[in-house]
Amino acid sequence: MFERELEEPKKDREREVEELQCDFEERKMDRQREVEERQKDHELKRTELEAEEFAATFWEKHDEKPLRDIVNVDETAVYYDMPPRRTWCEIGEDAKVDSTEKHSDRLTAVLGACADGTKLPILFIVRGQPGGPIETDEVPTYPDGNVYAVQETAWMDESVWVYHLKELLKYELVGPSVLL
Repeated sequence: MFERELEEPKKDREREVEELQCDFEERKMDRQREVEERQKDHELKRTELEAEEFAATFWEKHDEKPLRDIVNVDETAVYYDMPPRRTWCEIGEDAKVDSTEKHSDRLTAVLGACADGTKLPILFIVRGQPGGPIETDEVPTYPDGNVYAVQETAWMDESVWVYHLKELLKYELVGPSVLL
């Protein structure tokens, strides 16, 4: 009797899934497909070995340096105001999207941390013309505590790196430092 009670909800779920699949097919909706692994196991092992080798070499060279003077800096893109990848519409209707809604906005966040765990203020690189209205009117309204730079493509380049060194790192780093 107990087994029968377990089988009935299972059959109900299977029937519900079948109904949903039929409904999706009628509406011409697509299911998600499996995605392959991004890296194979042997590639991951090789990457781990390279990282261990780098770490050993690094600490041999910089073992005497205070942890506060070893800084890891990395940059990452931050997308916002992102339009959806797909839109839903009734069959037979247009799925047109205004051209201004097709692309998301992006900025670059430059993150830094010292080996002792100290986090550095974030440098945000926003898209705009250096010296233009974004830099003169908009950037001053941004929250305090971080550093902001304006660059045409919102990417880190030599001028932004020099600005980063002069405006942020000179106040955060005391002695000769190692930047990663």
